[in-house]
Amino acid sequence: SPSGMGLYIYDRDGFKIIDCVFDNFDYGIYLNDSRHGDLINVTINNSDVDGLVLEDESNDVRMKGIQVINTKGDNAIWFDGDEWSASEVSGNLIEDSVIRKSTSAELVWINWGLNNEFRRSNFSESPSGQYGVYINGHNNIGNFDINDNIIFSNGVGLYLYNSKNNDFNR
Repeated sequence: SPSGMGLYIYDRDGFKIIDCVFDNFDYGIYLNDSRHGDLINVTINNSDVDGLVLEDESNDVRMKGIQVINTKGDNAIWFDGDEWSASEVSGNLIEDSVIRKSTSAELVWINWGLNNEFRRSNFSESPSGQYGVYINGHNNIGNFDINDNIIFSNGVGLYLYNSKNNDFNR
């Protein structure tokens, strides 16, 4: 059975993870308070809790060509800022990626996020009644840029809460 974390990065400024596979962990990749990084051609399979977590001031992380597939526990991707400390997860990019098949919760859950972008990605197959992409803005601001994505076969495709000034195309 899955256990532990495939990769845990804490308080790092500048990192690159390229062409790696993380299979059968509780958490595939966990970034905590880390900035200015790249995840390129990374695959996260069969996570038992969350596939990819960006927590507390994890900002300016560029995720290109990532695949997060078959998350069994909570969310495939979880951006987790902290409402009480006013930390947010911001300025992150998911591009040319596939986020698919979470068996119990949302594909992407963003809590206290600002200025994040999703481009040319596929968000599909969340469970019935769950969200493909759930966005909870920060102090009633979101400024999300969600363009040229495919969001389908989800209980609810895209859900915005406490989030204004967003840009959606195609």
